[in-house]
Amino acid sequence: MYILFCCNKRFYIGSASDLVVRLKEHIFGYVKATRHLRPVMLVFHQSYLTLKEARKAEYWIKKQKKTKILKQILADGILKKKFD
Repeated sequence: MYILFCCNKRFYIGSASDLVVRLKEHIFGYVKATRHLRPVMLVFHQSYLTLKEARKAEYWIKKQKKTKILKQILADGILKKKFD
């Protein structure tokens, strides 16, 4: 699970099985959702044992709709909630 900071000063939240490959796709404009938001910067990432757990974390953050929670995650450097 990862969080990108985009040129429009908003955050993009995603998950991938291979973060390095996915980040390159974002940087080079291969991802439709962020193509127009480049440059992007990786500001947070957290590993999970399974992609399913990572997706649950991604969807939980997106569902919160509160900048306060996102800022807390970035400040702490970790998402403390467990997803199994």
